[in-house]
Amino acid sequence: MLRLGATPQSIESFVAQLLARYRVLVPNVEISILEDGAANLIEATRHGLVHLAIASPPSETELEGRRLFPIHVLAVVPRAHPLNCMKSIDVTELAPYPLLLLRKSFLTRQLFDSACKISHVNPKVLLESNTAQALVALVKAEQGIAILPSTVRLGKIRQKVIPIRHNRRPIQLWMSALWDPRRYLAPAAKIFIEEAYRFTMRDYPGRQLGIRGHGATTSAADRDWRLERVHVKQTRSSSQSLAVGRSSWLGCRGGRGFSRTAGLSAQAGSATIASISNRAPATASAGTPTAVLAGGATILR
Repeated sequence: MLRLGATPQSIESFVAQLLARYRVLVPNVEISILEDGAANLIEATRHGLVHLAIASPPSETELEGRRLFPIHVLAVVPRAHPLNCMKSIDVTELAPYPLLLLRKSFLTRQLFDSACKISHVNPKVLLESNTAQALVALVKAEQGIAILPSTVRLGKIRQKVIPIRHNRRPIQLWMSALWDPRRYLAPAAKIFIEEAYRFTMRDYPGRQLGIRGHGATTSAADRDWRLERVHVKQTRSSSQSLAVGRSSWLGCRGGRGFSRTAGLSAQAGSATIASISNRAPATASAGTPTAVLAGGATILR
């Protein structure tokens, strides 16, 4: 059995198609799906309620995972809005306008809130919702600007989709396949991770917006993955047996957790949100859903 956790946006944008491919590889595996926000999915993984979570992890965590693709925070702007002509929007430029936000269990919402706090912006929240499409419907009715992750499937909408920045830096996270290394990871789960990586190498949500995926951002830390690879052996009777061999994909050399952080850096006395780096923060306790900021402050992930 495979117990999988994913956000509603991830299920709609790529997990559904990924599951169809996965069932071809392992048709006899029973699958159970938990839908929730990323923060709750991470807790579910820690407590063993799911084997895997497709989510963006905290900067320091005891969970292990494999990067799939970057997630940007986007603004969906009504057609007649004054910001409609912008190529990117700074968080300070959103202050005068009513905003449509996902609930705080979504990590992209937490990151957006932290960027607003650093910028001394008090956002005008018109609605908080668990459903991205409800927010988009209100944008179409010109009721406000929706703040959404790039995992949301927007299709060919007539409204403008614009990346949000802080001091000219993109606000972004990494979508990953996460698991708890303290618990047994079944071969069926390992096959899913491998297939998720291959699937998102070819396509992923946000690619049409010019967001570069893992094929363009592979770092030394990414090349340090070393796990077991699961090979599927097809038998004549169409049943499948799983053979486990050594390869380079699960686990992170040099200790648990991700060698990555998205935090704030200070230059010329101003704090700016930095893009994902491949260096772990120097000071953060494992499992804390924060990234270290310049000057000792923290930002929720």
